Amino acid sequence: MPISVDGQDQDLFRLVGLRADEWSTECDAATLTQGNRAVDEAARGAGRDPREIRRRVTIRGGFGRRTGRFTGTAADWVNDLLPLVVEHGVGTIVLDTEERDVAAGFAGEVAPALRAAVDAVLPRGWSGARVRRSAVRARRRPGIDYEGVPPEMAEVIEPGDPAYARLRSGYLRGGSPGIILRAATNEQVIQALAFARRHPGVALSRRSAGHGVSGRSTNDGGIVIDVSLMNAIEVLDRKTRRVRIGPGARWAEVAAALEPYGWALSSGDYGGVGVGGLATAGGIGYLARGHGLTIDRRRADARVRIGTALEAFDRLGAEPLRQRAQREQDLTGEPVHRPGVRDAGEARTPGR
Repeated sequence: MPISVDGQDQDLFRLVGLRADEWSTECDAATLTQGNRAVDEAARGAGRDPREIRRRVTIRGGFGRRTGRFTGTAADWVNDLLPLVVEHGVGTIVLDTEERDVAAGFAGEVAPALRAAVDAVLPRGWSGARVRRSAVRARRRPGIDYEGVPPEMAEVIEPGDPAYARLRSGYLRGGSPGIILRAATNEQVIQALAFARRHPGVALSRRSAGHGVSGRSTNDGGIVIDVSLMNAIEVLDRKTRRVRIGPGARWAEVAAALEPYGWALSSGDYGGVGVGGLATAGGIGYLARGHGLTIDRRRADARVRIGTALEAFDRLGAEPLRQRAQREQDLTGEPVHRPGVRDAGEARTPGR
């Protein structure tokens, strides 16, 4: 559990440097300068990286006429806040107000503009960068370039992180991966695969919901690419009953989304099964006899670049789809239609 300490006493500064995860104080430049110096010295003396300790300030203000700091327009607020971030390393800003309009203005105008201003001044990705505690870094597994993880990832989980216990294992198999890369977009999947390709000797697993019996959704000391955040369900065409389903969605969610239309899609026997795993491994379920396998209702989606995604199938334990299709054509003498990366399906009306 993260520990946050609030105050300006010298003994408190030493305690923060030794044990705390965050130092909280009022928004005063002199106090920040003095406190940062004392906290950093205590942290280094304890063998810690001072960047592990987040700095938080609490501010009060209002919009309208400019009467001092944190008053006036959103641009005025940004000009007041930017030095706190850039010069004093503040990473968390808390607004203390009971006025709804002030809270809405801060969240809707000031915060986005401040993030943009910080990113324009500091190195790319700095505002979202996370420095892990030395105790967490000590649990890193050999052979993984932790410092080279793509900054675009939605979430990166390492051994020792609070979320690791929840994400380390699948539904039926336990695991201890060295890193879990969570992707929320196609581009992030591409970045994760590129990262994995730089580690040819490290085990690679992919996971939509982690329900597979084989246990391939996790490993020991390797990389896991988790797409459970890609769980959108979108109706593309009501006339042809075409829907787009993200690989991280679960079949209970799919059934709930299709039910208002009176549709169903052949899927698994349990609502917690992930779409990605079942839809790329056949898809046997209660509707299979009447409506076929899940794969019989898929359509191709080529938005993931061929050069990265299909070649990456080698790393996932399968040959590239283009080579497989060519091999089957050579054996049969007939062209073989083998769709590649898929996420769009044709739903069926039960009974038809």
